[in-house]
Amino acid sequence: MNPSINRLRQRLHNSVLDGGLATELEALGADIDCDLWSARVLAESPERITKVHELYLKSGSDCIISSSYQASVEGFVAAGFSMERAHVLLADSVIIAKNVRERINPSALVAASIGPYGAYLADGSEYRGYANVSEARLREFHLDRWRILAAAKPDLMACETIPSAAEAAVLNRIAHEEETPFWLCFSCSDAQRICSGETLATAAAELANNCFLVGWGINCTSPQFVSELVRILVKLDPNIPVIVYPNSGERYEAETSSWSGTVDPIDFAERAQEWRALGAWAVGGCCRTGPQHIAALRHFSLPHPR
Repeated sequence: MNPSINRLRQRLHNSVLDGGLATELEALGADIDCDLWSARVLAESPERITKVHELYLKSGSDCIISSSYQASVEGFVAAGFSMERAHVLLADSVIIAKNVRERINPSALVAASIGPYGAYLADGSEYRGYANVSEARLREFHLDRWRILAAAKPDLMACETIPSAAEAAVLNRIAHEEETPFWLCFSCSDAQRICSGETLATAAAELANNCFLVGWGINCTSPQFVSELVRILVKLDPNIPVIVYPNSGERYEAETSSWSGTVDPIDFAERAQEWRALGAWAVGGCCRTGPQHIAALRHFSLPHPR
């Protein structure tokens, strides 16, 4: 085991991640109704991103994830930004997070978000997978921004909401070639399968031998499926840290353009105790979760390292 990877793994043990970025940006008044989504805020009001990171660290996060989920060189250029500006904005997503970390909790980790190709397409395909996208195209898309984000020196990469085994394999190879610590979390459609329809066990198996893998897990998934998904990963390899940050538990009702179901932070944190008991090392939240959810997770977890 690479000593630096082992140290990162140990820092994830019993840790609390942050919550939803876009959810909190909207709460602060940001308009993200565009193809760039939350990446738009990097260019137009980075002070709001700073504020969100601050809120999560003050709520008890041991790790904050950069605002680069939807950010890519191609996406920024398509929105009218120059290539040079696109590079700066991507790097800024990590620099902003690191600056906040240094002010509030220097012991926290900063993970650079690597969102799926489908987030760039802005057509919902990150929840289906891609039928007609080659691995060469996925590699071309991811490698550019991987190198830009890595140059800004986050602690690790957070590959998240990955819907297919093919995209996971591409990111796995890039991480190994670029010698970058990373975690990879899949988005799942039920208690067995990732969003492309492949089983989680099949999709994750290829990652296990990568010496730069800090952890694997599930995000942007209904919490009702998480316990069984954690069991699958622990069974595959109990030595690899499991990372989970599911959605709040609400469901989006397209007919009424509204959300239904529970968003209660205490209910979410109580569920998380089962995930930890089953083997999850790091727990946080994704869509529709906020600082209150992180504070509740902190309350039910080990004392804050500060």
